[in-house]
Amino acid sequence: MKMVKKVMLGITAAAVALALVSCTGITAGGAPDSVNGEIIKGTTTKAYLGEKDGDGYTNEDVNNTAREMQLFATKHYGAFAALTLENETATSKNGQLGYVFNFTTNEDKTVNFVTIGFRNNQGKSDSYVSQFYNIKKTEFSKTNFGVDDSVNANAVIIKPTAAKALTAEAVAAIKGNGVPTEIQIEDFFDLGTWANISDGTATIGIKVTAEDDGSYSVEYFDNGSIDEKFKLKKDATAKTTKKVSAAIAGNGKKTQTQLGCYAAIYAKQTLKGFWRFSSIVGEDIPEEGFED
Repeated sequence: MKMVKKVMLGITAAAVALALVSCTGITAGGAPDSVNGEIIKGTTTKAYLGEKDGDGYTNEDVNNTAREMQLFATKHYGAFAALTLENETATSKNGQLGYVFNFTTNEDKTVNFVTIGFRNNQGKSDSYVSQFYNIKKTEFSKTNFGVDDSVNANAVIIKPTAAKALTAEAVAAIKGNGVPTEIQIEDFFDLGTWANISDGTATIGIKVTAEDDGSYSVEYFDNGSIDEKFKLKKDATAKTTKKVSAAIAGNGKKTQTQLGCYAAIYAKQTLKGFWRFSSIVGEDIPEEGFED
């Protein structure tokens, strides 16, 4: 979660099976944008980077990262997503495909969410998991969603060791004080050789599950756990599991929230890749989309 240039928060409307629907974009400045995401297109069946599937997205900015979220309007407990990076090499570091969940809106219109990032880091794949609180949509384009002292002098970053000790009361106070805050569940960690690039691509599976106590389980799967339809095999075993505690998630019980895609394209880089969502748990919407 580093420097950013332009971010659009796209929120889709509900859809019926195999239908695409419009979304309302919110630019970094907060003004209405077109119905199309600039970076992320497609549907839950296959969302991708760029104008057309396979194009990828090029960030022309020489200094800053371009980012975007696209969220499904209906709320869910969780879902499985197969994330595939394309056109990567042993020396490239182009950006991140990501997964967003636990997205909620506060009374003052700031937002809260968890992001998971997945990237090729010069031949090795890594990932992070962070909960953000009190993020202004007008600051999505700024460093770390505005959680940086160059943007907000009182912004707070809570490192993983301290995050593990947070109580529900402490997180409620964080959410209630209006201060932009990042709670790092896991800073960037090496996913291991099972997630590294092969023939220019790297595919992993991420399954997010809302638990009864209000926590979330984030399970990571290798490519061999994903079938030809990019769905999770029944006998699949997670390579590693990360936990967003009930205290950090801030829900108090199992709760349906918005989820979707996230992308970050580093300065002067082109990122190619796609997401395939399945096993969406919660409201019975078989497919949602980002209208072309």
